[in-house]
Amino acid sequence: HHPLIFKGLKRLDFSTYPANLLKKMSDKNISNIAMHTNFDKTHLGAFVANSVLDYKVVGQDGFIVYLEVNKPFELFAKNIASSFGISTLKVVKSADFIKTAALITGSGGSMVDSIKADCLLSGDIKYHDAMLAKSLNISIVDIGHFESERFFPAALEPHLKNLGLEAIISSSKNPYTYL
Repeated sequence: HHPLIFKGLKRLDFSTYPANLLKKMSDKNISNIAMHTNFDKTHLGAFVANSVLDYKVVGQDGFIVYLEVNKPFELFAKNIASSFGISTLKVVKSADFIKTAALITGSGGSMVDSIKADCLLSGDIKYHDAMLAKSLNISIVDIGHFESERFFPAALEPHLKNLGLEAIISSSKNPYTYL
């Protein structure tokens, strides 16, 4: 899902990431097609909203997918944790009740001042983005970068089948463990 080379490379050290993977791919004549940004914008957010969270999408603005929630914050947060299989959530509670939520898969904290919802669901929320959200009276549920994007293969599969295409999609591993 992510591009293998996310930042420019100044040298190729085949003992470290990402050059070690580039070497293996080159040796096996494997191509990497990364549809990260465009697929997130057009498909992944809506798929996660509908198929993972079981919410209907009521609007979309670029990467931001809007959901109608109408639940108390604690219940909503518990449902999110259960749906994503997350045992501990990092949250900013700015209201007791969530009417609408904005979902941004991956890292969407920098877009907090662009959303028009009571709560932001995204990963990689930075401290200053959380402080801004609190000042804007926007609640946050940090769902994790990997956790929100791990559904890419399931989201892509029906589109490949519809086109009569077969592909091997290798699932990435989360480099983090939680204690």
